[in-house]
Amino acid sequence: MNPQVKAAVRVLRDLKKQHATLYTALSRMRDKANVAGLTQSDRVDVAYVLKEAAKLLDDLRKEANHSRELIENVACAVFVQEHAASLDPPSNIKGQFVTGTPDVKEAASLPRKSVDPDRYYAMMKALGVEDSALEADVVRPHWPTIVDLLTKRAEAGLQPIAGIDPSSTYPVYSIRLLCRQDPLDLLEEEGGAAQT
Repeated sequence: MNPQVKAAVRVLRDLKKQHATLYTALSRMRDKANVAGLTQSDRVDVAYVLKEAAKLLDDLRKEANHSRELIENVACAVFVQEHAASLDPPSNIKGQFVTGTPDVKEAASLPRKSVDPDRYYAMMKALGVEDSALEADVVRPHWPTIVDLLTKRAEAGLQPIAGIDPSSTYPVYSIRLLCRQDPLDLLEEEGGAAQT
């Protein structure tokens, strides 16, 4: 196993261990919230500690998601570049325990009503929004739906809809990940569970 993959799997292993320990401890705190031995002073102290713990955990979640998104984007972009000239490119990337299916969508910088009202209204009209809805300001573009529409138009060889500058389009890379085997099993097979 590649050393970087092994390091990532070890992080997962360590997080799973810590998750179980911390989850149990947090559940016990919750269960003891009404215990007579806790004063109101104790309760607010514990509440503050849990608030700070939640911030730290959320920070970890954000960093894990940011790192995952970056690595997915690079993998997808490299996949597209490597197979751009291929008439029959592979449909996925096979890892040791995961199959990744690259997905490239077309997105664009959308005109904002406050900055470029003419282009904004042209876009909304092209989307079929009626004047009364535009005047009442009750309809807003739904980003995932706009991305899907732009992707379908690009696949059909069409320009973006009216109001969207063609030079403002850009690819959005992602990868659907399907785990075929628990990565921790592979670590154990290599004797990695005993190592730190």
